[in-house]
Amino acid sequence: MEMDVYDFDSYNMSLSNIWMLKLFHDCGVNVSGYSSPMVHVNYDSNNGFDILLEGLQEIFGEVNHYGYDEINSEDFIKRYGSRDKDDIPDSILIIHDPVFSKVFPGHRESMENYISELEAKTLHSHDVAVEILKDNSGIEFVFGFAGSNFHELVLLLLKLREYSIIEGGTGS
Repeated sequence: MEMDVYDFDSYNMSLSNIWMLKLFHDCGVNVSGYSSPMVHVNYDSNNGFDILLEGLQEIFGEVNHYGYDEINSEDFIKRYGSRDKDDIPDSILIIHDPVFSKVFPGHRESMENYISELEAKTLHSHDVAVEILKDNSGIEFVFGFAGSNFHELVLLLLKLREYSIIEGGTGS
């Protein structure tokens, strides 16, 4: 039995969405009302990014997503600074969290090293840079291309948050 590439991608993305729901559930998030994790690429139905944003908003303090056009907006530039006009990413996901804002100022270098390790181990289907915000209040994902296996982003963030708690001794 053979599976065509569309069915394969559909199953792969659906499994990623289910894994993401499981990760959120394990963090105590009630995922029963979330969008369907099932994907079919022929019908352009993928709720993965919606599931990602819903779950992150339940776990982290503040989650903001900015599309290509919003990155040049006055609001974005005032809050985060301007980007090089020749190198504007596809989108940016910014996460502010009290755990990060407590740990990043005193442990920025060790946290940046840990982020680099996590990127190499977990981000296999995304063209994304993970960076600590300049004001140390959170983290940003700068997407050149947002892949479809969003569970990778959730894994990275949960591991980073756990490491931040240990590194900073915040115990929360």
